Amino acid sequence: MGANIADLVTQSADRTPNKPALICADRTVAWSELERLVRAVAGGLAARGLGKGDRVAMMIGNTPEFVSTYFGVLRAGMVAGVIVNRTQQEIPNAETMARTESDAIKIVLGAARKLI
Repeated sequence: MGANIADLVTQSADRTPNKPALICADRTVAWSELERLVRAVAGGLAARGLGKGDRVAMMIGNTPEFVSTYFGVLRAGMVAGVIVNRTQQEIPNAETMARTESDAIKIVLGAARKLI
């Protein structure tokens, strides 16, 4: 298998499992926890029938779930085709763009939490 940017999460978790990978407000996620979340998202997407090369549109705010979902999509060999920040003003247009991608799905924050 070729290199995948999500491998950086695994490598960091192996080298420094207890060091912070993400700090968001009062929440800190260690590299080992981020690795666990990335694996869970990748597995959850695969369990729902998505496969390598499928495009995934994400609509998630600037949270640790965005990071774990993004790297989970990449870990599973999928393409993060449309990334929408929920704080953007143009969400209806982004949702329309996501719907026009024939094999794209939209992951909202609640759904991403169900994957992990």
